[in-house]
Amino acid sequence: MLVIDQQAAHERILYEHYLDILQSGEYTSQKELFPRTIQLDPVRAEFLKNMLSPLHAVGFELEDFGHNSFILHGTPAGLYEGDSVEVIIDKMIEQYTSNLELQLGVQENMARSLSFSAGIKRGRRLEKEEMQRLTDQLFGCSMPYKSPSGRKCFFILELDELSKRFTS
Repeated sequence: MLVIDQQAAHERILYEHYLDILQSGEYTSQKELFPRTIQLDPVRAEFLKNMLSPLHAVGFELEDFGHNSFILHGTPAGLYEGDSVEVIIDKMIEQYTSNLELQLGVQENMARSLSFSAGIKRGRRLEKEEMQRLTDQLFGCSMPYKSPSGRKCFFILELDELSKRFTS
């Protein structure tokens, strides 16, 4: 029996996806029908200003509007819509700043931050098609075994091991 950690698996998928985009420079962006204004506290706004270039490189169309405000014109195509874009950006800033101590390159830090903030979370019920797509995408990754943070994406429960648990 194959047991997949949906959060770790989706983070791995997104990490490799965003890293490929950052390295190739080829991204697609989904335009917002109506641009949104995002207001941040001064510290987060300063971090976001410093992150604008790599954010543009993955498909965020975001511009500094002054006074700790940003205008969002577009998001990366395929961005998980479980959370609002504002929540994803806030989580991404938090993750990016916590990754600074790891001394990662800008591209790797951005890919990790986006994968953690935009990934499917544990406990979210997936439809059968979503499960199949997640499994297919995971095993299409170059490193499907571990998430960017090192958590296992899946484990295999052997039939012998399962039967031992019921006979002891």
